[in-house]
Amino acid sequence: MTRKRLFLIIESLLCALAAGLLAAAAIRMYIRGAAVQASGDLFYYIYTREKVGAVLVKLLPLVSALAAFTIAGWVLGIRDESADQPAALSGMDLKQSTLKAVPQKSGRREHILRIVILLLAILLIILGVRNGGLEEVLAKGASICTECVGLG
Repeated sequence: MTRKRLFLIIESLLCALAAGLLAAAAIRMYIRGAAVQASGDLFYYIYTREKVGAVLVKLLPLVSALAAFTIAGWVLGIRDESADQPAALSGMDLKQSTLKAVPQKSGRREHILRIVILLLAILLIILGVRNGGLEEVLAKGASICTECVGLG
């Protein structure tokens, strides 16, 4: 097993772990809130900023590790080469078909532009978190999601 493959496996496992823990935390939060509502407090809010923020603080090291892995892979140029290949259609040979992948040339300007956009995105995320937007967006997203599914 090469280092590149090991890196991609670890990054994938971190993604799956983060997604699983976030989903489990949301379900656990809902079950606790539903139990309180069932006991008679009908105006008890299941998802609040404080509750969502407490869960995110617990998962912050994992999300930070995942972000560090992703950035390190991007900087080191580690990527899954098979991910850029078109999917083979059943009964169709892509070499004989008219579908042809056009190679993308990435020059110095595009590389600098990508770095500038990445840095700008990081800056705006930091400003949004400092402004208190993180908890608000997550609380609204959680409540919208449970309303759509019919849980809340």
